[in-house]
Amino acid sequence: MADIFREELTDRQRLTLRACLHGGYFESPRRSTATEVADALSLTQTTVSQHLRNAQRKLFEGMFEQL
Repeated sequence: MADIFREELTDRQRLTLRACLHGGYFESPRRSTATEVADALSLTQTTVSQHLRNAQRKLFEGMFEQL
């Protein structure tokens, strides 16, 4: 899984995932929204959502391939 994180994800995807994780985006209830994460990264909410979806897809694909 660490290989996928390092080799398959772009720098922006890794940055976005870290910002979401540390910002509480994945918690329930959420401590931050995609818009708040985007503001912190000086990106648009749409861009953050795209990076997040693409990163999650790559990680999940890699995880299921290893099963």
